[in-house]
Amino acid sequence: MTDQQPSSSRFPISISRRLSLIIAGCGAAYLVGGGITVVLSLNISRLHRLVDEERVHIDAAEDISLLLHQLVFEIQHVQFTGVRSKTNLLKLHDKLTTALRKFHQYHSEEEQLRGKQEIHPTLAWFEENVGRLLPMVMPVQAQAAPTARLSAAELQYVVDIAHQLPDRFRDLGAVHEARITRLLESSREYERAVIILFILTVGAGCLLVLVAWRRFHRVIAIPVRSLAAAAGGVAEGRLDDRVTLRRRDAIGELAGAFNALAERLQ
Repeated sequence: MTDQQPSSSRFPISISRRLSLIIAGCGAAYLVGGGITVVLSLNISRLHRLVDEERVHIDAAEDISLLLHQLVFEIQHVQFTGVRSKTNLLKLHDKLTTALRKFHQYHSEEEQLRGKQEIHPTLAWFEENVGRLLPMVMPVQAQAAPTARLSAAELQYVVDIAHQLPDRFRDLGAVHEARITRLLESSREYERAVIILFILTVGAGCLLVLVAWRRFHRVIAIPVRSLAAAAGGVAEGRLDDRVTLRRRDAIGELAGAFNALAERLQ
């Protein structure tokens, strides 16, 4: 009796240890999958935030283009009609200069801006031409009536700016639009990774449950059912019933103990 006591005490410990390992494995797998999903979701959120920033840059570029177009139009209007503009051209020029400064600041705050060398030549074109327009704006704004006309070269310069403006605006926003496309593609890749990870996690969980169930059924349920049938036979008086389980684990020890008990009763 003293020799069987440790074996019988180890039986529930062995079963509970196996079940605990299976549960811990499932929990660890789902925790790892959940952690990877959180990381991917944070990356998706970061990419969407970068897309919003790029759209802000495109809006700022559009504001610059519209302000420059308005300034050029007002100068041409004054020169061709001889009528003083109702718009304060100096304030318009200051507003345009401020918008350019902010747009430049957007990029200086970004440490790793892709396509940076493509943006700056176009931005320099805007800054240069806005600066060259100031001497043309000041006399027009200062006169009660625009008696002084721009020279033919100055007027041609203004006309050239008006013709180049649409292309320059497209150049100014093209890099940001390309970067938005790249960011959205990266975001879609992360989203696909989340979906694949979800499918793999669910599939692996279902497979693990199936494997655990089959093992539990083969290793525990069937032997316990055999023990229960043999115990029922002994209870009915069939003392020659035995359990034929050749195993070295806790279930085997239990079967051996039952057979020893049946032999003693017999």
